[in-house]
Amino acid sequence: MAEAIERQRASLTSAQARLEREVDQRTRELRQANDQLLELDGKRSQFLADASHELRTPLTILRGEAEVALRGRPGLASFRDALNRIQLYAADMARLLEDLIDFTRSEIDDVTYDFETVEAEAVVVAAVHESEILAQQKQMEVQLLSRAPKQLIRADPRRLKQALMIGIDNAIKYADPCGSIDIDICRSDDILALTIRDHGCGIDAAELPFVFDRYYRGRNNASRAANGLGIGLPIAKTIIERHDGTITLGPAPPRGAVLTIRLPIAERKTACES
Repeated sequence: MAEAIERQRASLTSAQARLEREVDQRTRELRQANDQLLELDGKRSQFLADASHELRTPLTILRGEAEVALRGRPGLASFRDALNRIQLYAADMARLLEDLIDFTRSEIDDVTYDFETVEAEAVVVAAVHESEILAQQKQMEVQLLSRAPKQLIRADPRRLKQALMIGIDNAIKYADPCGSIDIDICRSDDILALTIRDHGCGIDAAELPFVFDRYYRGRNNASRAANGLGIGLPIAKTIIERHDGTITLGPAPPRGAVLTIRLPIAERKTACES
């Protein structure tokens, strides 16, 4: 009887150990599943915030273009130009909505990039042209001070223009009214540098490590920072890094800030190579 009891006790002990191991395994699996759900929920929330932020700019421009077209007695050419720009931004908004729909059907937050070899100046000029409406609201001017014709880069033109528009919009937000936003393009070795400079409140050195953190808003001028959610520059950083580039923000003495985007130069392929 004692041997039977001992065997039964050993069997129960073994069964209890197996049960505890299974419980631990299931607990770890549930914890991992919960962590994945939390991560996915965070990605979806991030994408919704990004999409909302990026829809704001084309909506502002669409409204501005309509106001300009309806103001005074513009000619047919002015109406046609306004309608062309409205059509362009309506298409951009449609693509943003397509990204949103694709993302809600997926468990990843990656979006499609269509890379091609393009002239960097063409993308910059398009961003400057389309930011004029944003600048006019503060009686400002966006000017391209220097050019770099025929400098090729590998880029998704729409995404790169999106990053440039974020930089210009950010500069307009922090610049003083009636001033200017100065944009330069220059090449150094195999790197093309695009700079966006404002003449506004500037940025404190203590804030520099955080300016590309999501939801961070500068403290140097609280009233201007309060107008944004602090997600524009992080979006631009993601875009530029997908282009194998870098983006930095720093002070621009004597007053203001400068955003610098550096992208690798792409060599033009010959017909045989292609």
